[in-house]
Amino acid sequence: MGKIETLDRHSVLRRIVRAFFRFRWLLALVLLTFCVFFEIHGSSISIYSDMLGTPDINLIGKSRPIRGDEWLVNTPLAFSQYYNNFHKYSDIPRGTLTDMGTIYGQPVKDWTLIFKPFYIGYLFMSQGRGLSFFWMGRWIALFLISFEFGLLVCRRKKLWALCYAFSIAFAPLVQWWFAVNFIAELLIFGQTGVLLVNAYLKSGNYLHRLFYTLCLSWVSCSYAWSLYPAWQVPLAYVFGACALSTLIENRNNALFSKKDIALAVLYIFLTAGLLGMLLYDSRDTVKIVRNTVYPGSRFITGIGATPAKFIKYTFSYLWGIILPFTDFTQTTNNCEAARFFDLAPLGIILMFENWIKKKKA
Repeated sequence: MGKIETLDRHSVLRRIVRAFFRFRWLLALVLLTFCVFFEIHGSSISIYSDMLGTPDINLIGKSRPIRGDEWLVNTPLAFSQYYNNFHKYSDIPRGTLTDMGTIYGQPVKDWTLIFKPFYIGYLFMSQGRGLSFFWMGRWIALFLISFEFGLLVCRRKKLWALCYAFSIAFAPLVQWWFAVNFIAELLIFGQTGVLLVNAYLKSGNYLHRLFYTLCLSWVSCSYAWSLYPAWQVPLAYVFGACALSTLIENRNNALFSKKDIALAVLYIFLTAGLLGMLLYDSRDTVKIVRNTVYPGSRFITGIGATPAKFIKYTFSYLWGIILPFTDFTQTTNNCEAARFFDLAPLGIILMFENWIKKKKA
C-alpha cells in the first residue's frame, strides 16, 4: 500500500511539473501581472525613505547605497519623464535640452521605444507600476529566455535548462547591475537571437522563416541599441559563436534555396536601415558622447595580465556568494566584484576530456 501511494505521489508531481513546463509562458504573464499590480520591484529607491525618515517596505533584502547608478540616477530620470510628457528631449535633468532616449535610455514617446520594450510600461502606468514592469518584466523575460536557451544548449534536458536559467537570472553580476548598463537586455536579446536562428534552420515553412527573419532584425536592433560596449561587444562574440554553432549543427538537415538568399538580403537591409535611422535620429547625441573623455575615449585592451592576476580573475566568482552579506570597500565594491558562477576552470577541463574521449574537436 505504501509503495502504491508513493508511486501515486510521484505521478502527481510529474503531472504538476509537466503542467508548469507546458504553461510556463502563461504562468509568467500571471506572475508579471501580480507583481505590477502590487508594485513589486528590486529598486533601492527606499534609500530616500531612510533619508526622509518615512516608512518603507522591503519584502526581501535591503536597499544598497552602492547601486547609486540605479536609485540616484536611472530611476529618478525615468520618473522625471512623467513631468515632461515623455518627450525625447527634456530640460529637467540638467537645465538644458537632453536626449533622454539614446544615452540615458529612458521612456520616451518615440518610435525608437520599440527597441526598448521594457520601458513601455511607464507610458501607460503610474510610476510605481511602471517601475515594477521595468524590473519584473526584464527579470521574468530573462529567466524564461535563459530557460529556452538552456533547453537548446542542454539538448532539451529540462532540469539542466532550469539550472542554467537560475544561474543566469540570479547571477551576482546580473543582480548587482540589473537596472543599469543594459545587462538584462543584452542577455535577453542575445539569447533570443540564437534561438531565432535555430528556429529558422529547423523550419521548412517560408512564411515562418519570414517571421523569424523579421523578429531577428528587431532583436538585432534592440541588442545594438542597448548601448554599453563594455559588455555589448564581448557578449556579441559569444552569441555569434553560439549562432555559428547552431548553423553548423543543422547544416545537414536545414533546407536552403534562393528564398533564403532573399530573406538574408531582407534581414541585412532592414537591420542596417533601422540602425541607420536610429543613428541619424540621434546623430548629435552620439557625436557629443564620442568626444567625451568617458565614455567616448574609453578604450581597454586588457588588464595587464600576470600569472597572479590570471589566477585571481579565474576564481574571483567564488566570493560572489558572500556579496549580499559583506561590503567590499578597500580595493573595489560589490558591483565591480560581482561575477557569474562559471565554476572555472571546470568547463575547460571537461572540454579537453570530451576531446580526448571522442578523439575529435
